[in-house]
Amino acid sequence: MELLPSTFVTKFSDCERDKEKFGAILMYGEKFRRSRSHNVKIAVEKVSATTPTTMAIPVNDLKPKTYFIYEGQPYVVLETHHLKMQQRRPTVQVRMRNLINGKMLERNFAQSDIFEPADVEHQKVKYLYAHRDQYWFSYEKDLPDRQAGPAKRFELKSEIIGDSAKFLKPNTLIDAIAFSAEGGSASGGESQIISIELPIKMEFKVTEAPPAIRGDTAQGGVKQATIETGASINVPLFINQGDTILINTETGDYVERVNKG
Repeated sequence: MELLPSTFVTKFSDCERDKEKFGAILMYGEKFRRSRSHNVKIAVEKVSATTPTTMAIPVNDLKPKTYFIYEGQPYVVLETHHLKMQQRRPTVQVRMRNLINGKMLERNFAQSDIFEPADVEHQKVKYLYAHRDQYWFSYEKDLPDRQAGPAKRFELKSEIIGDSAKFLKPNTLIDAIAFSAEGGSASGGESQIISIELPIKMEFKVTEAPPAIRGDTAQGGVKQATIETGASINVPLFINQGDTILINTETGDYVERVNKG
């Protein structure tokens, strides 16, 4: 409940004897309340209009696949763990990968730390082939910002590709991560492909698998099989050479058999 200015506080008995005076007091009080409310609203609008909105990532919002700037370099979060120790403030342990040089880092951050988001863009590219420690890709011709003609190629080092190399199949469309320190293509900065993201689940053909011994399949268990990219995967005993299986590319785990060879 809002109070009137002290100069207008009076006894109710006095106002009862002078109803005209009492009415004037109520009228002024209403004007005073509306005026103050109006001024507060204007002040809020001015603050909202003049205060810049800055994007920031609190440390608790650092989740896997979050892109942020640390010490002037772009990083992607791989894992996070909240640590609570006696007589110490809780911290967040972050395992992250540098998107420029591929190096892994582990850092402990305080709950009050905030970070600038990395200006990244996702683009569709096609994986072509690998030569030694270089992996070659091409931009899709049908992208709206690409001119007609031969697709532009680019290469990434094995340090940048990381464990994703085990699941790269020629002519597969994947997401490429482009980063620009100048603010991205929206502000005229030139973007550079610095990393890739595979689909979470992909199909692969089994090229080698040891035969299962009769009776083992009933008891369950796993064996190692080789898929078309040359990677070794733990699969159930009933998987045979020629089968097509679904694999989680983030964990490297077998998901299911898609087709029987």
